[in-house]
Amino acid sequence: MGVQQYWLLLLLFDCRERITGAASDISPYIKHYEGLSYDREDLHRKHLRAKRATPPQEYTLQLDFTAFHRTFRLHLKRNAAVFSENFKVISENGSTSADLSHIYSGTLEGEQGSACHGSVLQGQFEGTIHTENGTFHIEPVHRYTRNQTDHHSIIYHEDDVVLPSMRIAADGFCGAEHLNVLAQSLRSNEEAPASWSKRTVDESKTTCLLYLYADHLYYKRFKSVEAVVAQVASYMRAVNDIYDKVDFDEIKLINFKVKTLRVMTEEDKHDPLYPLYIGPEKLLSLYSENNWGNFCLSYLLTNRDYSGVLGLAWEGKAGNWGGVCSQQTTLRNGRTSTLNTGLVTIQNYGQFLPSRYVQLTLAHEFGHSLGSPVSHHH
Repeated sequence: MGVQQYWLLLLLFDCRERITGAASDISPYIKHYEGLSYDREDLHRKHLRAKRATPPQEYTLQLDFTAFHRTFRLHLKRNAAVFSENFKVISENGSTSADLSHIYSGTLEGEQGSACHGSVLQGQFEGTIHTENGTFHIEPVHRYTRNQTDHHSIIYHEDDVVLPSMRIAADGFCGAEHLNVLAQSLRSNEEAPASWSKRTVDESKTTCLLYLYADHLYYKRFKSVEAVVAQVASYMRAVNDIYDKVDFDEIKLINFKVKTLRVMTEEDKHDPLYPLYIGPEKLLSLYSENNWGNFCLSYLLTNRDYSGVLGLAWEGKAGNWGGVCSQQTTLRNGRTSTLNTGLVTIQNYGQFLPSRYVQLTLAHEFGHSLGSPVSHHH
């Protein structure tokens, strides 16, 4: 399946439309869920044993619970494959090698072809379970409600995620059409490279190394660097699962790994990205003024409400300076920018988005960075 056709099938949503249809009491995006109340202290003890194990990959962490009229028996091992070997986290306190001991992958006992991916923090598993009957997502309930509940986590099936209505729209769900107009007005007078696929590409090395920037609003939502790392791991695992099924101009496999994650744990009023009320196009333009030329792509993660726009990225098509592996250039307005950038938000119409939304949005925006066009046809 060609990349353009794939993206047409994957995500052509107009998220400016408000969500309609049945919804649960905790989120308009989740129709039905069940609560989980397994013993968190027991899981935390198992996690600590896994963390101390030598070698750590040989220790299996087991989690059992019942939901949706079945028993789930997860067998998990530490797995940080979505991060590069020299992955580091940068914060206001400097650069450090990251603790990835809370990132896991595994399988379901007795179910061939199953897969589990997620994290364990404070005795709580958050992640995705792929079964023969579809995919289940697990998240902490406190992300969705402040009310007291008799469960600490929720589990919901992929079919119960309420997606926006699929209808033809001028700018899709990601506002890319507005960004294309802006790009035309800012384009350098120099001739741009023909396309990303014709740049120098070593087809034996098709891993795209990323720089991700979690702003202070994103960090405030998740409250710890470890939790931000866990979210990023879930995004990248899901994105790579999607791209495993895509063929890019005879490049049989492309995947993404995070090389650097910057987490803004404190507010910096002198940071150009600090003000809350910056439109998505302006925010991306400001972010792109940094030199990201040492990375395949650089993306900003934020928690801002853009009334339906969930993500934005410079498009890596013929005649553009934007997209994957772009180098710093001087634009017509005299500013220098590196347009291998994009952004994704975790909020929409005042509501926190389920992780699956963010995963799909990021995959969609990566598609634009790789050259997948905006289409007006279903």
